[in-house]
Amino acid sequence: MPYHRLMDAVEEEQKGDAKIGTTKRGIGPTYTDKASRVGIRMVDMIDKEEFPKLLQPNVERKNQVFEKMYETEGFQFEEVLKEYQGYADVLEPMVDDVSVLVHNAIKEGKNVLFEGAQGTLLDLDHGTYPYVTSSHPTAAAACLGTGIGPTKIDRVIGIAKAYTTRVGEGPFPTELMDELGEEIRKNGNEFGTTTGRPRRCGWFDAVIIRYAARISGLDSLAITKLDVLTGLPVIKLCSGYRYKGEIIREFPASLKELAKCEPVYEEFPGWTEDISHVTKYEDLPENAKKYLDRIVELTEVKIAIIGVGVKRTQTIILEDLYE
Repeated sequence: MPYHRLMDAVEEEQKGDAKIGTTKRGIGPTYTDKASRVGIRMVDMIDKEEFPKLLQPNVERKNQVFEKMYETEGFQFEEVLKEYQGYADVLEPMVDDVSVLVHNAIKEGKNVLFEGAQGTLLDLDHGTYPYVTSSHPTAAAACLGTGIGPTKIDRVIGIAKAYTTRVGEGPFPTELMDELGEEIRKNGNEFGTTTGRPRRCGWFDAVIIRYAARISGLDSLAITKLDVLTGLPVIKLCSGYRYKGEIIREFPASLKELAKCEPVYEEFPGWTEDISHVTKYEDLPENAKKYLDRIVELTEVKIAIIGVGVKRTQTIILEDLYE
C-alpha cells in the first residue's frame, strides 16, 4: 500500500548510519502489519464490502504516525480506496486458493517447483539480523507460503554462484573492495534485478553455504556463473573463519563476533579456456573441476547443476533431477 512505501522510506532515513539498506518499497512495513494482524489479505481486498472497512482504520492510524512522529503528510482514504479498488478489479479473476491448486497438481503426479528468492542470510529468523528481509527465503518457507505440508517436498536444491554476492548493508567476510570486486560485478552483471542496485561481490564462502545447507536441508547444489571466473589467474575460496586465533567452520550467530572474523582462504589456479559452450562436466578445464570438487568437500553437498553462461542451454546437468 502507499503508506507502506512511505513508512519504509521515513523509517530508513531516520536510522541514519544504522540503515538496513532496504529497497524502500514497503516490504518491511507490510510484514509489520501482517504480524500486527491489521494486514489486508487479497481475499479481503477483492471484497468490495470488507476492503473499505479494513483500509480506513489503517490509513487513519498511519496518518497519525506520519504527521506526529515524522512531520510528514499522510494519505486521503478515498483516494487510496479508489486507486486500489481498481487494482482489485483487475486482479480478482487471477485470485485463487494456491494451496488447493498445488495440492491437486501433486496428487495428479505433476512436477511442482517452488522457487525462493534472495538467500539464507537474509532470512528473518536465520539470517544476519537485522540486515535481513522480512520473510523467510529458506526452504521451509515453501510450505508456509503455499500451504503445502513438508512431507510433500522430496528434493531441495540450493542455488549458489561460483562467488558470493550481497545486496544492501550487513556483514560480508569475503567482500572484495578493490578493482577485482568491480571486475566480477561487471562481468557477472551483478546489479539488482528489480532495483538495479549494484551487488557487493566477494570470493566463494563455503562457511555460508554449509550453513545454508544445514538450515534448508539441501540435497544438492546448483553452482551458477562459473564462467565469470574465467581468466582470473588465482581464485580464492573461503574454507573457514579465524576468530580469536582459532579456526571456526560454522557460521556465527553474533554479528559482533562475525565482524571480528577473518576469512581463511584456499587458493586455486584459474583457467583461461572458454567454458561457455561446455555441456559435460568432464570437458571443463582441470582447474575448474578442482575448484568445484573442493566446494563439494567443504560444503558436504554434491553439485547437480553448473551454469556456464546466461542462456538456459549453457547448463551442465550432472544427474537426473527427477530420479
